[in-house]
This record gives sequence, structure tokens and C-alpha cells, in this order.
Amino acid sequence: MSLLKVRIKMLTIDHVIQLCEEGVGICFKRKPHPLGFKGEWDVSTLGIYIFVPHCNSLADRDITLIHEFIHARNDLIFDNENPDMDIENEALETYMQTQGVLDSIKELYSIK
Repeated sequence: MSLLKVRIKMLTIDHVIQLCEEGVGICFKRKPHPLGFKGEWDVSTLGIYIFVPHCNSLADRDITLIHEFIHARNDLIFDNENPDMDIENEALETYMQTQGVLDSIKELYSIK
């Protein structure tokens, strides 16, 4: 059996712009999530919710934000074609390798 290196798909600026145009919104919640989630994507409201009390740092918040955008992208752009993809690694790789994506999210949504 050979091991294949799987290239991690990355969230792109184009995806972020398309999601913004689709009406995806962001809401930062000051109350903790009852199950301790850092973030949540709700396709029925097109809402990304970030539960600030569960984020350990600004970097943690930003990675969570990217993570939820990936869920939104998978549902709205990719029509959930690959539900088994590694969202955790994609969010971390996107955060570490493509600062422009996070900058675009912050600019489009007026996040400091």
C-alpha cells in the first residue's frame, strides 16, 4: 500500500467574497455556547457564530472564524461535495499560509 500525500484545499479570497455576496453574516457571541463550541455555522440563517468566551486568543478566534467560513463554503459553494475533508487542518493551513484571506474577512465584515 502506498501513501499518497493529500493536498489540503485552501479557503480563498474569492470564496470569502462569494460567501459575503451570498449574505453570510458573522455574529460574535459574548455568552458561552452550551456545548462549549468556539464557533458554529448555521446554514438556515447564513450565520457564522463565534463564541468569544471559548476562544483562548485572537489567533484562536481567527482560526475558528476561518474554520466556520470553510463550513459555509462547503455548504454554499461546493454543495457539500466532500464532507469528510479535514476542516481543522485546512483552517490552520489557511491561517498560516494565506494572511490575505483573514485580512479580506476582517475588511469585508469590519472586524478589528
